[in-house]
Amino acid sequence: MERNASGRREYSNEVLEWLELVIALKDTGMSIEDIKAYTELIRQGDPPLDARKQFLLMHKAKVERAVAQTQFRLKKIICKNA
Repeated sequence: MERNASGRREYSNEVLEWLELVIALKDTGMSIEDIKAYTELIRQGDPPLDARKQFLLMHKAKVERAVAQTQFRLKKIICKNA
């Protein structure tokens, strides 16, 4: 990381966007091992673009299922509270 005149690290927008993605993946249940595997696909460059897309689509599907289950359970709680 670059440092400014006072010695503080300065992160580029690209690095900040990457960190936000990693946090989003972790917060939505992706394991550190899977995040590392995804990172490795990125380091390989453009050829594994389809593999990266599939990787994220699979995770998206898992997150959508988890959200649907949470919404279903929330409705049950709301009905019991009514």
